[in-house]
Amino acid sequence: MPQRWLALGRDIDPDPHLAGLTTAHITTRVPKFVLLNRELAKVDLSAFDLLVVTDDDIEVQSGFLDAYCALQRHCDLALAQPARTLHSFHDHHITLQRPWCIARLTRFVEIGPVFSVRADAFGLLLPFDERSPMGWGYDHIWPVRIEAAGLSMGIIDRVPVDHSLREQSRTYRAVDEQRAMRRLLDANRHLPKGELMRARAVILRYQGAS
Repeated sequence: MPQRWLALGRDIDPDPHLAGLTTAHITTRVPKFVLLNRELAKVDLSAFDLLVVTDDDIEVQSGFLDAYCALQRHCDLALAQPARTLHSFHDHHITLQRPWCIARLTRFVEIGPVFSVRADAFGLLLPFDERSPMGWGYDHIWPVRIEAAGLSMGIIDRVPVDHSLREQSRTYRAVDEQRAMRRLLDANRHLPKGELMRARAVILRYQGAS
C-alpha cells in the first residue's frame, strides 16, 4: 500500500527510516485537514480503493493495516475507524474497544487518530471542508452524507489502536475549533451528538485472518 508521510515541526528532522516516504517537512503551524487536502491534491485517488489517514501518536499490533483493511472490506464499511484500546485517551466512549465483537455499525466515526474512506465515498467526503480546518464537526456531517448514499460506516473492534502516547488537544486551542465547528455545522446538514453515540448493529463473526 503506497504511503505518504508529512514531517511536522521546526526543531525536528524527518525520521530517516521514513525518508523515502516523507513528501514534505512542514515547519510552520498548518491545520491538519488543510495539510491533508494539499497532499491529496497531488494524488490520483482514482487509482486507490481505500484512503487511510493516521496521526503519529498511536501504537498498533503487527499486521494491523492488512487486518484492518480486510475487516473494513468484510464489514462493507465506506467509512471506518479502528476502536481505541481501553486505556487510550478518548473523548467519546463509543470509540473504546468492545473486545467481544468484530465491529459495530455506527453513525459515528471520529476524525482521528485513524480513519479510512472507501473509494465510493471519496466524492462524498473529499476534499475536507476547510471552514473547520482541524476537522471539528466532520463527524456530525459524515453520517448524513454516508446514509444518503445508501452506504454504511462503523468502528472496527478486532484490531484496536493504542492512543495513549500523547493527550488530545495539546497542540491547538479548543475554543477556536469550537467556533469553526459551529460555522461548519451552520452550513451543512448534520446530526446532533445524541444521535451519534449509539451502535446501530454489532458484527460478531469473521472467518478471515485475525
